[in-house]
Amino acid sequence: MAGTKPILPTVRGYAFSEGATRGFVLFLPSGYWEQGRWIRVDRAGFEGYGEEGSEPGRYHPPMFENRVVVTSDRVHWRAVRTENVKKYLPASVEQGSITSSGLIYPKLPADRLMVEWALRIVEWPDDVYSIDAVKEVSARTLRYGHATLDQDEGNGVTYNGFETIAKRSAHTLDALHATIVKAALECHRIWGWRPRGLDVSFHKTSKAMGLAFAPGHEPMRHRISLHLRMLETYDLHTIWRVLVHEFCHHYREEKWPRRGHITAARFHDQRFCEALRAVDSGASDAETCRWFINVEDPALAVAKKERIAARGTPPVWSVDAGYLLVYRLKSGKLRMQWKPRGLEFNWTKYVRAVGRQEIGDILTHFGPVDWARVEVKNKVGYLDVVKSSEPCSRGAGSIARYRERPVTTLSDLVDSLDRNHPKHFAPVVEFMVEMRAKHAQATG
Repeated sequence: MAGTKPILPTVRGYAFSEGATRGFVLFLPSGYWEQGRWIRVDRAGFEGYGEEGSEPGRYHPPMFENRVVVTSDRVHWRAVRTENVKKYLPASVEQGSITSSGLIYPKLPADRLMVEWALRIVEWPDDVYSIDAVKEVSARTLRYGHATLDQDEGNGVTYNGFETIAKRSAHTLDALHATIVKAALECHRIWGWRPRGLDVSFHKTSKAMGLAFAPGHEPMRHRISLHLRMLETYDLHTIWRVLVHEFCHHYREEKWPRRGHITAARFHDQRFCEALRAVDSGASDAETCRWFINVEDPALAVAKKERIAARGTPPVWSVDAGYLLVYRLKSGKLRMQWKPRGLEFNWTKYVRAVGRQEIGDILTHFGPVDWARVEVKNKVGYLDVVKSSEPCSRGAGSIARYRERPVTTLSDLVDSLDRNHPKHFAPVVEFMVEMRAKHAQATG
């Protein structure tokens, strides 16, 4: 998350997992979320807000005390406030565990964000569905699986966001993990040094095939990043060479610590190159020590081109071929996307702000008969706004109350948008009426 690290409250609940699905059932204390901090307030502390004599000009969010279920399938994650916890639990979770809860101490970044997401749901009255935070949520920690490397308590490798690039990678996570174990063992054999608390992320923007973060600063935690392009078109031996190179940055700064600013040229000094050459004989001179000069694997390069070509194939716009996915980002904005059924690459993302033009474009892909049959999945946030005369705590005006209506088809989606924004979506409704009339005339 950008900005300051969120301050999480003491939370009671329990974690669960089944296959790829993992999550928490949380019992949150009364309070509200403000600027990255959970402000806990007793029930009595909310009495009198917005009434005569209360603090003027101060926004006091409503008291929040509820059960929240947060789940992630390593691609999407969702938070929902509910009293019916059983409805959202995997089948393997014992229902009796609902009554036996303990304190939750999230350790991984993914777990911390899932708890934070549960707190942020207080800002919306309905389910919150996110695809934005997928890189954090998909963090996965694996033990090295070797006695030499696992001798440190809690040691292992955390992969942040591999699931988001898995379809593009030519190598599986198991193959990558085995290569990391091989590189770590060779470093330990030659240098007597091994990576601890290794955190592996993946980047697309930098030209560097590998990055080492803050070498020499945290001897018990080592962070590196691998370029997606390397995973797509280079073989495992090349990946091994990049891993050893990044490990060497950490080893060099811990073995021979330096102070002050270190330039890129000084990072690849004589001591670094000598240490790297002891493990990787391919780094035989200053150029191969400093620069990535390997060539792509021809077979993997061809496979990448084929995957790109397949992803560029236009989607099949039919009721049976796919469905419309509508979800809310953590920013509160809405997005929609046409998803295929059972196809790996043969589709194009359709992700835009949900407005009149976007809905109109979707409608034109289908005939009037299909509008009521096109399936809408993972609906969140489409509610009818009902104005109330009750004063708002933020000052003059009225409170907007919400009543949820189910949205399961494209027709339902248009109806919901039209109810909330009748003037804006009037042209869309008129278009649908006109097309239905023409269809009725054509079919007699």
